[in-house]
Amino acid sequence: MVETKKEFAEREERRRAIAALKRESAIEGIKAVHAMIPRANSEPDFVPEFILNVDGLDAGWSQYEAEDNTVLECLVNLGKASEYTPGQSGELRILINSAKAAANLLRPTRTAPTAGQNVGNSSSVFDASSGPTLPRLPEIPLPRFGGDFRLWPTFRDTFIKQVDSRQYLSNVDKLYYLTGCLHGAALDAIRSIPASDDNYQLIWSTLSARFYRPRMVATSLLEKVLNAPSSSQESLHDLTVFLSTFDENISLLSAMDIPDLGSFILFTSAFRALPLATRKLFESTMTSDDVYPSVDKLLKFVRDRITVLENVGEPRKTSAKPKPQPVTGPYVSHRAGKSNPVALVAAKPTERHSQTPTSSCSCCQGSHSISACPKFRSWSLDDRNRWAHENKVCFNCLSGNHFIRACSSKSRCHQCSKKHHTLLHGVTPNRQEEGGESGGETPSCCAAALAPRPSAIPTVLLGTALIHARDRAGTWQTVRALVDSASQISAMTVECSTRLGFRPRPWTMPVSGISGTPVVSVKGIVECHIRPRFASEPSLTVQAWVLPSITSDMPRTSIPVDIKDRFSTLALADPQFNVASPVDMLLGADVFSAILDGRQIKIDEALPTAFSSIFGWVLIGPLPATATCHVFTTPVSLATSIENLMDKFWSVEEPDAAPPSFTDDGWCESHFRAEHTRLPSGRFQVPLPTRKPVSELSFPGSRSVALKRFESLERKLMSNPTLRVAYCAFMSEYLSLGHMSVAATPGRYVIPHHAVCNQSNGDLKIRVVFDASAVSHDGTSLNGCLMQGPKLQQDIVDILTRFRVNKYAFTTDICKMYRQVMVAPEYRPLQHILWRASPHDQLVEYELNTVTYGLNCAPFLALRVLAAIAEVDCVGHEGVRQALLHQTYVDDICTGGDTIDDVCTLQREMIAVLGNSGLELKKWSSNCPAILNGVPASDCVTGPLSFDAVDGIGVKVLGLQWQPTDDVFRCALRCDAPPVFTKRGVLSLIARIFDPLGIFAPATFYAKHIMQRTWSCNLG
Repeated sequence: MVETKKEFAEREERRRAIAALKRESAIEGIKAVHAMIPRANSEPDFVPEFILNVDGLDAGWSQYEAEDNTVLECLVNLGKASEYTPGQSGELRILINSAKAAANLLRPTRTAPTAGQNVGNSSSVFDASSGPTLPRLPEIPLPRFGGDFRLWPTFRDTFIKQVDSRQYLSNVDKLYYLTGCLHGAALDAIRSIPASDDNYQLIWSTLSARFYRPRMVATSLLEKVLNAPSSSQESLHDLTVFLSTFDENISLLSAMDIPDLGSFILFTSAFRALPLATRKLFESTMTSDDVYPSVDKLLKFVRDRITVLENVGEPRKTSAKPKPQPVTGPYVSHRAGKSNPVALVAAKPTERHSQTPTSSCSCCQGSHSISACPKFRSWSLDDRNRWAHENKVCFNCLSGNHFIRACSSKSRCHQCSKKHHTLLHGVTPNRQEEGGESGGETPSCCAAALAPRPSAIPTVLLGTALIHARDRAGTWQTVRALVDSASQISAMTVECSTRLGFRPRPWTMPVSGISGTPVVSVKGIVECHIRPRFASEPSLTVQAWVLPSITSDMPRTSIPVDIKDRFSTLALADPQFNVASPVDMLLGADVFSAILDGRQIKIDEALPTAFSSIFGWVLIGPLPATATCHVFTTPVSLATSIENLMDKFWSVEEPDAAPPSFTDDGWCESHFRAEHTRLPSGRFQVPLPTRKPVSELSFPGSRSVALKRFESLERKLMSNPTLRVAYCAFMSEYLSLGHMSVAATPGRYVIPHHAVCNQSNGDLKIRVVFDASAVSHDGTSLNGCLMQGPKLQQDIVDILTRFRVNKYAFTTDICKMYRQVMVAPEYRPLQHILWRASPHDQLVEYELNTVTYGLNCAPFLALRVLAAIAEVDCVGHEGVRQALLHQTYVDDICTGGDTIDDVCTLQREMIAVLGNSGLELKKWSSNCPAILNGVPASDCVTGPLSFDAVDGIGVKVLGLQWQPTDDVFRCALRCDAPPVFTKRGVLSLIARIFDPLGIFAPATFYAKHIMQRTWSCNLG
């Protein structure tokens, strides 16, 4: 909207007035500091405060100049430049210089700290001699520390020199500076310790014990040396990188005063080769004196472990490998003539192709998995279900290490695709099913895996590379990529996408593999920037499909070390190509030509070929023949399957099956029953159904995300005064009712919020909506960490049908239902928001104390409270109980009775029962005036007198228009003026008819008939 001259003039006048007030404030501040000179000269104790105020005079002068310039600018814009009167610039400069001169004379000379001063000494020492003052140097910023143990020594030494060694600072001052230097994990480490003068030593000791890790620092330096890239040819850049890597890290290692550096280097090299379990056991034997373990101590520990394993009878591994079973079923190739886009991705092998499991069965103690146990499979469904309950195993993978809500397996039931094991499905498997695959093992791949009989055939090595991918925060992270020209697309795993903080764009086309069998669901598409690890150029932009998994760990077979040594002179793109590791990305033909430069080296016919690329040399080709079970990758097709689309179309119309008791919904119910409480006021206090304990939840960067959203909201409110007034009134009411309060500590998750507006009859009504789905920097959100809970809403058709049966009916609304339910205090740190009424106010972090709309579990918690009220408080009030359980849709209650006395009694009992829980009923409407006489007129949608006048105004009931005077339902259509006579316009008008009961079917049928004739006549 174009601003008029009058509005412009008013805005400039307001700017000038505000700037003039701020200018006067700056002037008064400068004069106040100058007035402190006599007191500073007479009171030595006042000198530090006076000097501190003098140091802030420059900021006051800058504010004065800025506001004075704003006043002049506004007068020029208004054409009143002649009214500008020069300020007090000269006088203020004299006052400032005078105050600074007095401060320089009084400024004490601080004594230098001695070498023997301890951390935390808070004595204040001033030199009484008034020597010559030195020129002021630029301020040295304090160091920052975020929890990286490699940076702790530097931070510790710098902070001691700059802050801790200054004896005139108190412990409180030092603690203030220390907490200002910390962020991230370092700040979290001391968050639980109260900030006080006595706790400074404790906080410093806690930080030192937590982050002083000299061995980890030395190990990281050695890792850089041992993993230094090799160069294939001499160049200035490569030699410079080599020199900087070795020179810097060797110098740092030498400076660490390691007693026996050679032994520690051998220890680090040997320690990396041990399995994780052995390394954990070794670490458990370490003491505080073992800062740098020797290789002799490690070898002695390994000898002792060998003795232990021999004593307990663990068999030694042999070179014999189990004979793999062939895959049954024919191999079906693609039909000729197909032109579907093809992507080559790999598959995980099925369980029957893997080695014999070493873990024992928890049912019969045999050497097989529980899903393959003959004893377990021979039981009936009830016996298997009872055994699973008694042994507390996961109902999805039958593991005893976790419950189903913590299960990370992607496998689902083969019968119904629900999250439970096939052997626990409602139909007992027959004899044919028992001879098939294990129900708990389903491939999580996106291609078919073929395992032929073992024969001396060559294994093919696919090209892999370690590359840098830029995450959402702009940091380059190392990922492992598979380079394959046979793939028409590039792909990325869900785990890698989450780690990089990406949010995939939606993608609905299904992925199908060999024979057109659907094998995976595409989660979306992301745009990723990649580059080599040791150079900033070139940088490529990749459109990657996000898949649950790309392939199993590669390579699938063990590659001898002597083969790797044949390529030791080349700078390989993947230096650990012979070690089986996960694949994070697939780089297909869309970027293949930009990766390879055309050069190649063939060392031996039986070995892979080395192809030169921007990432280094990529090895692709056959390996020496071995008699083993091979897993081959087959192409998959990104083709739209009409059968799949039709199956999804019809499945929408099918009712959902009742959820089993061991699903997330069942856990939410048991969690509510165990942790909800009743406050002395009668209100309910409920827990949030978090997937993890609150102490384990972390949302890095959620506050910065909420701050950006709030700044955008604040700009919108300042540009719309009407909306701003309504928004401020809403938040003020929220605070005054106790539904939120000022947060005492920073929250774990800060929720952004915005307004949803509704313009009705010229009145602006808003509701503040809290966006708990806003993701933090690591891609997580509060809603993502909460369980939604079971759906407790009654079907709208059933509610309206029962409502029409009553002769006398009434509707009412539970006022602010969500906000009448309190959230347990231990969950409130997940519900923090940022708010201030004016940009000139201090931004405050608030804590929401009640159930918040915007949380995916809010409907479940609110309706579950109503069910609890019906269960506990409705003894002797059967009518209220039936209304709450069967005649309530969210916060709307639609009920009635056959006599006026019965309905009035129901009304009184309902008000009393819900009032005991802090729930208040508003917006009463009825077809009987006697019912409305029992409530205040302000609580009625239409007063009792409105029944005498038929004005055509109805009451909205669950999306319909109910006219209480005639007790009829109406459907009001809002037509455009002028109407749009096109097929799109007609279809839009038909879609606005909300008719869940079908009572307007004659009209809607005729409207659809008109639409049909419009299409038949090819009009519009």
